[in-house]
Amino acid sequence: MGGRAADAMIRVALVGLALVLPGGQGANQVPTIIRALELPSLASAARDAGVPPVQVESVLAGLHQRGLPAGEAALILRQEVDALAAGSARGRFGTFVQVHLEAGLRGRALAEAIRDEHAAPRPQPSGRRP
Repeated sequence: MGGRAADAMIRVALVGLALVLPGGQGANQVPTIIRALELPSLASAARDAGVPPVQVESVLAGLHQRGLPAGEAALILRQEVDALAAGSARGRFGTFVQVHLEAGLRGRALAEAIRDEHAAPRPQPSGRRP
């Protein structure tokens, strides 16, 4: 067994483990665990969507250095991947994330800033009309 089937089995096992932690304390962590498990495939999807590998690596390193959990990193990568899949222009993802991390944005707030950046109208080059 390999590939996706193995990934699915690992996810099931980890979610099951979270559910049996003493006092049910793991049940609240299931969505976070699932997002964290998606992180490697989201990093690959970001590269496949055209985000330069060095930007993906710098974003992940910056998030790790600031102590953000893998589940939050997955939210941030998911937003970039979804925006690019919806046809948004590629930008400077790595720089954007680093600047906003330094400004104190984390998790959902940072993911929303990425979404808003992709939704913002882009200036047209001079001499062209929309």
